[in-house]
Amino acid sequence: MTVTVEILRPTPSIYREDGHPIEPIVGRKYELDDETAARLIRNRFARAVDE
Repeated sequence: MTVTVEILRPTPSIYREDGHPIEPIVGRKYELDDETAARLIRNRFARAVDE
């Protein structure tokens, strides 16, 4: 399952399930797997958004 999140503040590199890294940019939206999205939301690096 994927979740769309918006990055709220500078965030460490994110690694997708396929192993490719993302250098997140504040204000940009990304589709991430639910585990990664939950970790970012829990640590207040991102918020879930409806697409």
